[in-house]
Amino acid sequence: MGGGKGGESGREGAPAGPAGPPGAARGAASAFGAARAFLETLGAALLAGGLAATAIFAQVAFRSVPEVLTREQAGLLAGRTFEIFLWVEIACWVLVAVGSLGRRTAAKQVALLVIMASLLGHILIGQRMRSLRHEAGGSIERVARDHPIRQEFGRLHAAYVGASAAMLAGALAVLGANARKAAAA
Repeated sequence: MGGGKGGESGREGAPAGPAGPPGAARGAASAFGAARAFLETLGAALLAGGLAATAIFAQVAFRSVPEVLTREQAGLLAGRTFEIFLWVEIACWVLVAVGSLGRRTAAKQVALLVIMASLLGHILIGQRMRSLRHEAGGSIERVARDHPIRQEFGRLHAAYVGASAAMLAGALAVLGANARKAAAA
């Protein structure tokens, strides 16, 4: 009945056994789960914020600075910005996907698929828009409004905006699900 080594579990000096101290595995799993939740939330928040920021940027580029930039220059600047932001979108999707491993509900699964499909849309649509811009001599603004290249560019632009809206909705759905879970905890 001594309190030395070899005594009963729970007593001071008793061996912890192969699993380590009681609750250590539970604590490590909890910390890992919190880290995944953080990554998922961070990725979704950066994605949503970035999408909103690029939408605001596009509006500023086209509406607020015509005295500084031509419409052609604004389009080229916005296009280049969106090409760069595509890498941010990819990184955010990876954060959300990795963060949600083992924590996916049906709603999160749908949100991840929406984000992934929208991201794929951005890649494919963006490539075609760049190709059309190249066919137009570097700027779509140099092409007549009724020209097939300009019309296709307009349709693709609308699809790109739609993909952005779907991606934003997916990111907000993930954030909403995480907020509900945090509120319930």
